[in-house]
Formats: sequence, structure tokens, C-alpha cells
Amino acid sequence: MYGGTDIIDNYTIIREGESYRSLYGYDYYGVNMENGNPIWRKADGSLVQFDTFGSYDYVEYDPSNPKDVSKSSSLGSSDRKILGSSMPTWYGGWNNTITYKDFDLNIFLRFSGGNKIMNASRQSALMNMEFANNGKEILGRWVSPTETGDGMTPRIGYNDQSVLFNDGFTDSHFVEKGNYLKLSNLALGYTLPKSVLSAINITKIRVYAQAQNLFTITGYSGLDPETNTRLGVDWNGMPQQRSFTFGANVTF
Repeated sequence: MYGGTDIIDNYTIIREGESYRSLYGYDYYGVNMENGNPIWRKADGSLVQFDTFGSYDYVEYDPSNPKDVSKSSSLGSSDRKILGSSMPTWYGGWNNTITYKDFDLNIFLRFSGGNKIMNASRQSALMNMEFANNGKEILGRWVSPTETGDGMTPRIGYNDQSVLFNDGFTDSHFVEKGNYLKLSNLALGYTLPKSVLSAINITKIRVYAQAQNLFTITGYSGLDPETNTRLGVDWNGMPQQRSFTFGANVTF
């Protein structure tokens, strides 16, 4: 904070006593099964829905009477709340080299977690309502009271993406766990026997094959939980590249 004031952008907040650049946004509740409207929980705990094809932008949501869309309401910046830390709370690695006769195997695993990621790629690019380049998640949308979908994806509202998904702002609908276990390096080597090398007057030859970023175990739906375009936010971030190397180390 600066001078006792929170520092807030569209996705994060810097606040005294909280993790640096915590995710800060709207608390998504789900879909109204009667009409397909998206629902959020306001700062005071009450529920509000976006009335997709109604007379008001936002109306109150009463779980005991979900068909009622007669009471006007609002959803604004004062309803945003902290939705998780963008900083990992645990992380580490395990590096080990195993040798057997003339073979050696190096394994390097890394892990991290306890943080949250705002998947803005999923929000803005893969959940649009323009029928262009949608992700498969849109297939879980609400269609009717008898075809309610996945309970999280609202009905189609053409050109309403900015409201249906709070596009451009953190929304808990798209906040995911950033936990991962990654095989960062795997290298297998073979050192030629000295009996073979003595004839060609070379001290040592080791041939090897190496793979980096071979696989990642994670529940994150984006390309790579380790990639951020800004702290805690993945907006079309590029994943770490998988690479394969073959070579030889020669000592004369």
C-alpha cells in the first residue's frame, strides 16, 4: 500500500497484511438454473444475478425463489474481494544422479503450490460469446431449465461477455490452483570404457541424451501453471518449452 491506501489494478491488490499482489475480484456463485443467469456474491454476502435478457442489468437472486427477477440490484468495484494469493506458499525440488557401471541417470523434479492463478486466457479467449474460437468449456453452458449444463457456464448472451464473465477483471469463476510437479530435467549418459579409449589416446568420452520440461502434473487448465504474463495472471502466456538434446563430452 502507499500512504495507507490499497494499490489496486484490474486483477490484483497490494494491501498491508496480505500476500503481495493477491488476486482481487468478483466472487462467482454459479448459474441460476431457472434462467441461466450468472450469479455473484456481493461484499455484504447477498447474491446478485446479471439479467441477461431482462429489463435491468443486475437483479437480486433469491435461492428460494429463483424465477424472480423483479428487484433491481448492482455489482460494482466495492463488491470485489481477495480471492487468493498469487505467491506460492510452498516450493522446492529434488535432484538426484544414479550411476550403474558406465551409465548415469540424472533426474531433477520441481514442485510448487499454495498459490492461485487467474486464467484470463480462459476468460477472454476461450469463453467468448461470439461463436469464434471458443474453448470446449462453452459446451457446458445453460440451455434451458431441463438442460442446465455444468452449473457454472451461463446462457449465451451475444456481446455480453464483458458482463457475463467480468472480462478484464479477476473473477473467481476463472481462478484456479497453481500447484504443479514438473520433471525439469532427465538425462541419461554412458561413459565409454577406458579399454576402448586407450587405443585412440582419449581420456574420457561420455555420450548422453537429455530432455527438459518433459512433463508437468497439475490441475491447472492453462498451458503452464508456471507461466505468468503478470504476477498471478495468465493472459495468453507461453509455456516453458520442451527440449531434447543429444551430445557427447570428450576429454583429451
